[in-house]
Amino acid sequence: RMPLRKIVISKWLIDLARDKFGDFNALHVPNSVDISQFNAPERGKQLIPVIGFLYSTVHLKGVDIILAALKIVRDRLPRLRVIAFGAHPVAPELPLPEYVEFHLLPSQQLIPKLYAACDVWVCGSRREGYHLPPLEAMACRCPVVSTKVGGPLDNIVDGVNGYLVDIDDFEALAARIVDILSLPELIWRRMSDAALESATRYSWDDATDRFEMALHDIVTGK
Repeated sequence: RMPLRKIVISKWLIDLARDKFGDFNALHVPNSVDISQFNAPERGKQLIPVIGFLYSTVHLKGVDIILAALKIVRDRLPRLRVIAFGAHPVAPELPLPEYVEFHLLPSQQLIPKLYAACDVWVCGSRREGYHLPPLEAMACRCPVVSTKVGGPLDNIVDGVNGYLVDIDDFEALAARIVDILSLPELIWRRMSDAALESATRYSWDDATDRFEMALHDIVTGK
């Protein structure tokens, strides 16, 4: 509501500024990932499927939705492996099933390897400004299934590099996870390549240039 020029990181915030506050002058500077850190060699689909997600007890992160989806996926694919990591220990109010391999505060060197160990990365968030882990996973050649929140909304194209589902729809989340894990090898590789392309077409240098241009436009009154 303040009479200031805004710089926002995702398209839904551009829409919010326009539709809720009548601000048609917000400037869009999307996030990007450091591809010197987040990268992985080309790989194929694994014989035993693996999915990964970010663990958090914060309600908006939707881990309860992911866990509900996991129950459905495990019924379809009993050999499924699951990897999760997070900044805090697993809490009693949101326990993880025994089959989830949890990493507490993994090192920055390990995180890309965790992404690259997965056939699908999953996000169940209810609201995000711009959720970066899905894009980091895509830079590590991992297709993503996510709810429709900032970040994934900007980067995922259904059936190309992953899938988007409605917020709180754990059944759709599960169905799209199974869809990707059931793909033939060649089609999964194409989706993996598309995820990489989506994450690397806009670099840190691009974001820096765009941010500088936004500041210039504000200073010069454009």
